[in-house]
Amino acid sequence: MVHETSEELGEALHGKFVQLLTDKLRSKDGRLSPADVAEMGEAFRRELKVIETVFLDAIKSYTQGRMEGRKAQNRSRLFHRLLVREFEDRSADERALKDKPNFLSRRMLPGVFHMLALMFGKPKLDTYEKQTEKVAERLGGTADGVLDWSTFYQAQEASQIALHAEIEIAKQFRDAEKRLSWMIAVVNSGMIPTRETAAGSPWVFNEGAAEEMLKELFSDVGPALKDEPTRKACARQMDTETVETLDKVVRQFG
Repeated sequence: MVHETSEELGEALHGKFVQLLTDKLRSKDGRLSPADVAEMGEAFRRELKVIETVFLDAIKSYTQGRMEGRKAQNRSRLFHRLLVREFEDRSADERALKDKPNFLSRRMLPGVFHMLALMFGKPKLDTYEKQTEKVAERLGGTADGVLDWSTFYQAQEASQIALHAEIEIAKQFRDAEKRLSWMIAVVNSGMIPTRETAAGSPWVFNEGAAEEMLKELFSDVGPALKDEPTRKACARQMDTETVETLDKVVRQFG
């Protein structure tokens, strides 16, 4: 935005100078004296003050809006960030992937968010988001609105929300092969584009990457199902067959 604003300022200055010069040439039949040039310079100086005021106001508004936007963005999509945290340690930027071929590219996140929207549907996704926001509100933040992410991720309520969501996702992999193919197509469709790197073609979300992501995403589901009280609670909320399906899914991606 700052770069765009500087370009707009340059265009405005150039346009005003050309306008003043053209008008002066027309009024003088194409001949300018030193006095005409001096007069035109003073007129341009007066215009500069007007243009400067307009653009300084624009930059000030942009800066203020950006600061407010950062505060709002800091608390947006908290549920998404809660789930991404499960495989964040296995994620890297495109340049680092050259030395970490088994890692996941951060370019896949828009596709992952789209996948979650399709898996849960808007009503359930909104419910998860509201639940997560309540946790963030209870934990509070600093004076500038920044959430303490470490405290947030470690909060028991946040962990429970993540676990419930992960179980819901795992249930959808009853037919793992079919769902895995669907997942790969959806995530790749939302992949942030990039140019080819020195290592070759850009990273793609393939079967290996999908399995790696699910392994990390379901890392808490397996231990939860091995906990007898939690397993019984799951059986009451779902059924024994579904719990057994979860066991199978966790083993497959474990």
